[in-house]
Amino acid sequence: MKRKILNLLSIAVLFLTTFFAAEAQILIKDITPGPGDTNMSFLEKVGNKMYFTIRDPSSELWVYDLEIDSLYMIGPVLPGVDGIPNSASLTLAFRDSLLVFSAGMSNSNDINLYVTNGSLESTQFIKTMPKGNSIDELIVFNNKFYYVASGGPDIYREVLWESDGTASGTKHLLNVAGKPANDPINFRTYNNRLWFTSDGRPWYVDDTSLQLADGYYNNTPNPLLKLFTSSDTEPAYFIQPYNDEENHRIVKVNPDASMVVVDTTLSKTADILGYKNQHLIFYEKNYEVSPYTAELKSLNANTGEITLLASFPFTNGSDFESAWTEGVDKVFISVRIDGVEDLWSSDGSPSGTSKMGVEST
Repeated sequence: MKRKILNLLSIAVLFLTTFFAAEAQILIKDITPGPGDTNMSFLEKVGNKMYFTIRDPSSELWVYDLEIDSLYMIGPVLPGVDGIPNSASLTLAFRDSLLVFSAGMSNSNDINLYVTNGSLESTQFIKTMPKGNSIDELIVFNNKFYYVASGGPDIYREVLWESDGTASGTKHLLNVAGKPANDPINFRTYNNRLWFTSDGRPWYVDDTSLQLADGYYNNTPNPLLKLFTSSDTEPAYFIQPYNDEENHRIVKVNPDASMVVVDTTLSKTADILGYKNQHLIFYEKNYEVSPYTAELKSLNANTGEITLLASFPFTNGSDFESAWTEGVDKVFISVRIDGVEDLWSSDGSPSGTSKMGVEST
């Protein structure tokens, strides 16, 4: 249901945009003449330049310079290596007027990293990653680029890399013990730190180094560990399995990166759906008492009190999925029970939790 609503909104926005701007539409260039789709994506404006990619048949990076009214492709031959970009997809990240992007090559399995300010002359080769590699999670933080790729101590695992846009300033990160963060996922910035999960443990990058957050980890890797908060001035939270994954606990992360366990009573299956109005909204599936139930709950960040928001019959077809919505005071939740999906919303209180279109009581 949530997907239907989002699709309808997208169609409505596209229709209104097309209707009101119809007279102002001007064809700049037919990049792929003839019938068929150009498969345009990654459209983003930075300064006076518009960046986008075209799949025809490989992914190509294009730039439209608004100032001089010029459209051109970055490539096809890029500096530093031989070959033509032939990536299934390009990974892009922007820092001020600089763009870092990755591209595969037609004559090898290599993935190459480049930096450009949008002109052909400025495009510089940074580094070639190992064969068969891919570059994921390209993020800008503290004026540097961070990405996930292999090439660390264990060639079979991906690690976190850092780049300032130069070859000499591109390296994989190690903590003070000389250990990398393997297979990092779930990135989020919080209070001038870049947080993520590695092997079920919370890590972060600050101004100077890579750090493992001490004391809170799980013996079995948990890829679902995520950090939730609404601002740098409020605490952040994550839910983590412990006791050989028989239980879950809620851990609060303070702005200074110190941590404290605030609840250890959660069941075997629990996860966070969102954080709004100083309330952590999460779900818990109860297997202890029949009939089994799936419950929406909230944790009051000020008092530590946990409140039941709604309860549902739990079956194998029960599931919850949140839509993190910025700029509103509620978390929207897709609730699926026995194959029937409804959209719910919650502000963290029982009276403010209801199925969309149904008044709460």
